[in-house]
Amino acid sequence: MVYIGPHSLVGEIIKLEKDLAYIQCYEDTSGLTIDDKVRRSGNPLSVLLGPGILNNIFDGIQRPLSTIAEESQSV
Repeated sequence: MVYIGPHSLVGEIIKLEKDLAYIQCYEDTSGLTIDDKVRRSGNPLSVLLGPGILNNIFDGIQRPLSTIAEESQSV
């Protein structure tokens, strides 16, 4: 797992080729620019599974969509 740019967008390294890393970002990348910093978390991308997951709807990295909708006041 990596954090991308000044807002620490969540991403994952999907391919390594010599000294290049290909990263998939799981958030809106608007505002990212060339030379933005990418920081390794030191951990793989993971999510917790448990009873709370049965009654909620999440995005791809386990953030509850209802909370996101409330905070952004949008769908």
